[in-house]
Amino acid sequence: MPKNHKLAYFKDFKSNENLTKTINYLEAGDFKSAQTKKLTNTNYFRAKVNYEDRLLFTFLSYQNETYIVLLETILNHEYEKSKFLRGIKFEEEDINFELLEPVESIYINEKKEFRYIDKFISFSQEQESALNIKPPLLLIGSAGSGKTSVVIEKLRELKGKVLYASLSAYLVKNTQQICRDSTNIDFLTFDNALNRTENQSLKAIDFGQFKLWAKRHKIKEIALYFEEFKGVLTGTYLKAYLTKDEYLALGIKQSLFDKNSRELVYQKFEKYLLFLKDKNLYDSNILASTLLEDVEKKYDYIVIDEVQDFTNIEIFFLLKSLKKPKNFIFSGDANFFSWSNLKTMLFQEQEYSQITILSKNYRSSNS
Repeated sequence: MPKNHKLAYFKDFKSNENLTKTINYLEAGDFKSAQTKKLTNTNYFRAKVNYEDRLLFTFLSYQNETYIVLLETILNHEYEKSKFLRGIKFEEEDINFELLEPVESIYINEKKEFRYIDKFISFSQEQESALNIKPPLLLIGSAGSGKTSVVIEKLRELKGKVLYASLSAYLVKNTQQICRDSTNIDFLTFDNALNRTENQSLKAIDFGQFKLWAKRHKIKEIALYFEEFKGVLTGTYLKAYLTKDEYLALGIKQSLFDKNSRELVYQKFEKYLLFLKDKNLYDSNILASTLLEDVEKKYDYIVIDEVQDFTNIEIFFLLKSLKKPKNFIFSGDANFFSWSNLKTMLFQEQEYSQITILSKNYRSSNS
């Protein structure tokens, strides 16, 4: 490692005169004078400020240069209060800094400032600007664009009672873990939200159950039928499902089936409705439509992640729980998101118009 190091900073890092000498030692690569120790089982290091206090930092590399990222001051040896070390058991040990290999970062902004999501991330100017935009906001980006990091950071900065919702149980659990200090946020899958309103544990039909049902009814185009049931026959925010006449009257581009096939499709759909009732299952679109009047307006903000996976009625159902209709943030994948369908619903509802749409491919640190 080179003798001199560049400095970078955690966003909330607060410097003061007491830290000046220690920081100068670190910048010069004089780890001995800074009385630096590595904290085992972590990528963190501490330097001695005075008898009671320690300076916590880590190393990152960017474009073949090593950066010392100053994180926080640990007062009175109270490591348990550190936002970075909570729950980690460690010992302090010496380390050969000449052999240290810092984690690689793909981006550092001009302010040399990092945030911490589940990793250290340096936001671009565009990403920082997105954090300052007030809802309603639609944030669109492709996979790996940094969109998720912006959404999570914005989520953590919201005040009041907040709902974070996704169709993915994994995504909900992972985001909840990252935001574990944010006690004002409810993390729910859409099925969780439905069951809260219904106040009972009904079970949603999944594709596996639908597949078994479809095979019994001699349906060969199973995936196509599933998509037609979930995205065409149901899913509109105006009613639970289309009548037979409404379905048959759809235009060519409004259905996955040609007009000659729709009579049979609707017959199967009617059998599907009977199957749901008989097995005490629910279709999320249909149940959401019937429960709209029962939704409690309890949230100051709502964040819907991977919004492209939701139907209009599912989105509308969640929006009903907002105290103020415009306080929502949608995040979607640019490769799959279709704005036109959602826009029709939102702009027909006057209070949901004037949405800020950001669609840059943000890049940030991958450390």
